[in-house]
Amino acid sequence: MDNKRRFFFLIFLINALITICYLRWRISDTMLIGNGGMDAAASAAYLIFEFVSIIFLWAQFDIIGRNKGAANSLETDALQGDALQYPEVDIYVLNKEDSQKETYNTVNACLLMDYPDKNKVHIIPVDKDMEKLNEVLKKSHSPLVAVIEAGFLPRHEFLIETVAYFLNRCGTEKIGFVQTAVGYFNADSYQFRLFSQHLTPNEKQYFFRCQQPVFDRDNSVVCCGSGAVFSREALDEAGGFDTSGAEGYVATGIKLLKKGYRCKYIDKNLVSGFFENDIATCIMRHKLCITDAICAIRKEHIIFAHGLSFRQRKNLISYVAGLASPFRCFLSILMPVLYAILEIKIIKADAVLLGLFWLLIYIGSDMCLQGFSNKCTSLKWQQIYRRTLAPYLLFPCIKAFFGKYRPAAIDNIKANKLKNTRYFIPHIILLGLSTASFFICINNLIIKGEPLNLIFGAWLLTNIYFELMSVFWIIGRPYARQEDRIEAHISYELTDSVQTIHGMTRDLSSRGISVWCDRPYDIDNTEIISVKLDNGRYQASMEGNVIGVERDNSYWKYIILFQDMEDFKQQYYGILYDRKPVEVTKLSRPQNVFSDLKRNICNRFSHKKMEYRAMVRVPVNRVVKVVGGESIFVKNFNYKYLIVRTDYLPPEYIIIMPVHGLELCCERIHRFGENIYQYKVLNYEELRKNYETREQLCQWLEVCAAEND
Repeated sequence: MDNKRRFFFLIFLINALITICYLRWRISDTMLIGNGGMDAAASAAYLIFEFVSIIFLWAQFDIIGRNKGAANSLETDALQGDALQYPEVDIYVLNKEDSQKETYNTVNACLLMDYPDKNKVHIIPVDKDMEKLNEVLKKSHSPLVAVIEAGFLPRHEFLIETVAYFLNRCGTEKIGFVQTAVGYFNADSYQFRLFSQHLTPNEKQYFFRCQQPVFDRDNSVVCCGSGAVFSREALDEAGGFDTSGAEGYVATGIKLLKKGYRCKYIDKNLVSGFFENDIATCIMRHKLCITDAICAIRKEHIIFAHGLSFRQRKNLISYVAGLASPFRCFLSILMPVLYAILEIKIIKADAVLLGLFWLLIYIGSDMCLQGFSNKCTSLKWQQIYRRTLAPYLLFPCIKAFFGKYRPAAIDNIKANKLKNTRYFIPHIILLGLSTASFFICINNLIIKGEPLNLIFGAWLLTNIYFELMSVFWIIGRPYARQEDRIEAHISYELTDSVQTIHGMTRDLSSRGISVWCDRPYDIDNTEIISVKLDNGRYQASMEGNVIGVERDNSYWKYIILFQDMEDFKQQYYGILYDRKPVEVTKLSRPQNVFSDLKRNICNRFSHKKMEYRAMVRVPVNRVVKVVGGESIFVKNFNYKYLIVRTDYLPPEYIIIMPVHGLELCCERIHRFGENIYQYKVLNYEELRKNYETREQLCQWLEVCAAEND
């Protein structure tokens, strides 16, 4: 244990001691059992709520406190030489309705995967339904079965690294399934909608980075479906994929654990996908995930099931309890409302002592959570995740607990999804109740002088903050791009009719790229250019044209839209998707309530419009010589056009000489205001086809750009 972990373990011990003292004080001095009626019931309910919250929080600390963060992938180089060792593998690509593009991308990524004998790899598209999956399972024969949902992209080493666990490299253990970490190329709904994509990791990282590695050591890995490879023997023994829940992955994994199989987790992003940021889709996906987990725990009788160790039970229950938090969220929201509006007493205590206990426990718990998770999450962000979803998940969780809930297929969301305004209703109601309760507490504090109202007022302020963040989450933000861009630095070669440019890409998408250029090159937006990319593994050559240019610090960014890429589509998609996503891994500082509110309010009122020039436009701001006339002040220039400023009406035709021996024949075509005029360069084509004149202009613009930085 390193010094940093020792420090946070010490913080946890101190926090636990304070919490135990607090609970003893709560039981002995603050209960209202003797009052009878609603006060006694509310007091008992809130104490139970606190006990349960503390137990689950400590269970969470026990899990992430044992996480060493080390990857556990096997050495596979020695195995790759013997193709006979590698068995046949069926890869089931789970289709969704209207997902032809996602299915194509996933199948293409599977085709690009490494395997000693690719004839042993069988890619089978299957509708996303466990019963249909079991039907296909009965008809196929490969000893290993991989499951990947359409839209998730496996990397080229996916099969090599997962199959290695089944090749007698884990002693005498029987491997049931191998689950890999899943990465994401884009921001999740919280990062994107709350303007926090550079401030916090996505919501999935805590599970994959902090919980699953410990579940692996305790043989309690949670099966996530996509990115998992199963042993057919294990699936046959368990009766195939579970069909009782919303998706069945968690229950299938638990069945294999109960049968005594070793289930492994690879702490490496071997599969990556995209978050869907539409509110209806986001909420439905969480419903599927949570209800599937609850149904699995209930159906498999986790508490009393044979074949599971204490740690396995504890880990699985902790995982589900972390998901099924709407119950605790609603109690946390409604308790101070009952106290303020209905005057139901839930606690009798000295306000100063109560506030001190709560403050110390919160600070200590947040320090432990951030410390043990290596700043992957915090109490604040966990509460934001839970509070935003609580109104939509409460009844599905209750129904799933009693076995009566099965959500609609996620494929049908678009046809039945509610308008976003409908999602505001529960949060607006809760925000209104919390706000009204806050003012009642302040009024009671002033008029009645009851100091406990100050503590409940602070509690209500935190609820108001979380409800505001929930409203901001529903509001979201406009998304102007048609395609998500993936940050990637790949060497490129760009060729037009007269020049070849080399450099590094800035980002990629399925329809185009943006590249960095160190000079303001003349690349005609009307000309089809050739773009060659090479990352060492994949090479692709496409045709396209420049649709936008902007200055990016000391570089120029050229945005290129592909016009023809069919011949190299497979290779280009390998360059695009066969990579580890660039993801934020730690919470950034500073973050607080005021900065969160300011960021979300200000960004929604600042209507920043992204404008790209069709060609590079360089600020000149210097006096330029005119052949046979007075010099003229040139404001900017983009090879085809220039803007000048004069105190008089300039001639309709002029010849400008920016560099000795280089003449631009220009025609006045437009007037902006009183003194600003636009000229068109008439001999543009002649100049750009001559290497020397093009180079002279480029060098002149470099000097101008440097002067105006």
